[in-house]
Amino acid sequence: MSRLARLFALLVLCGGLALAIAAIWVMPSPRAPRPALPPLIGSIDLIVVEKARRRMTLFQNGAEVRSYSVALGFSPSGDKERQGDGRTPEGRYRIDRRNAASAYHLSLGIDYPQAEDRARP
Repeated sequence: MSRLARLFALLVLCGGLALAIAAIWVMPSPRAPRPALPPLIGSIDLIVVEKARRRMTLFQNGAEVRSYSVALGFSPSGDKERQGDGRTPEGRYRIDRRNAASAYHLSLGIDYPQAEDRARP
């Protein structure tokens, strides 16, 4: 084997070893599963969605009972102007439907738009 071929093989071996070490170094450690929360009993009085934090908090009898990360539209900030603008409506609404049957697309529907929403310029 020529000297150049041995040098090339050594470089390839060192590069592969460096990649393996880097992959192990940046690999996240497995997270312990979060314990399941007991089901909520009774009605939720208020749901507050903080769009900037992408956080939904549930209140029961004036006290916070749960908080969740939520997915919003691709551009949630600002007033909703038209269907498909990716914005999340702002205001006080009632939950009028929910999609609890899906394992991947859980969602809550609101009674939007209302008369005052349609009256906005």
